[in-house]
Amino acid sequence: MNSREYPARRGGAGRQHSRIARLHTQRKKLLEAHHEDSIPLDLFREEQVRINRELIDAQSVLANAASDHATVEECLVAAGQLARSCGGTYD
Repeated sequence: MNSREYPARRGGAGRQHSRIARLHTQRKKLLEAHHEDSIPLDLFREEQVRINRELIDAQSVLANAASDHATVEECLVAAGQLARSCGGTYD
């Protein structure tokens, strides 16, 4: 990940949380439609698969964002330590 990608990806977590909430709402409405017999079984199953696939994708994006954040934080800590210790080179 380069320095231009990080700010763009940071905002992605909020979008993924919204996406997950929207998918949970869709799942609930789909189940209600199924219970009311207002949706054919084959369409119900297709939508279940789509919603589950999108939930997995959104959760994966969140996990990757968390991992990226941890990596950036580790690099910043290491850079800070290096910056603090480089003064000793000139003593």
